[in-house]
Amino acid sequence: MADAGAGWTDGYTSTDGEELDQTLCAGCHMTDGSGAVGAGEYPALQANANLEFSGYAIYIIVNGQAGMPSLGHFLDDEQVVALTNYLQTNLGNDYQPDGSIEAVGDARPATPTNQDTEDHE
Repeated sequence: MADAGAGWTDGYTSTDGEELDQTLCAGCHMTDGSGAVGAGEYPALQANANLEFSGYAIYIIVNGQAGMPSLGHFLDDEQVVALTNYLQTNLGNDYQPDGSIEAVGDARPATPTNQDTEDHE
């Protein structure tokens, strides 16, 4: 599992997809996933064709996009899978949940090792 960071992230351990959605997503995307327009445009998660396959959701959750912050530093791989699979099967979505730990690992940005940085100093 990828290191989700240290310090303030250590205490948040929920792996319940609904709890993660209500805690991290509903503030902008609304509790029913209907989306909103305000300081920015928050697309609907409800009946969202982009959620048919997990790759899109996993990438956006981990890396963010436009006004959505990256949650990759905050959530571990298991949490990203739980949230993705919840979004695929709830809020008016009836897709086959296909999120996986491997897909999350692939979406995370690579970080250089000490060897990589030493070679360029």
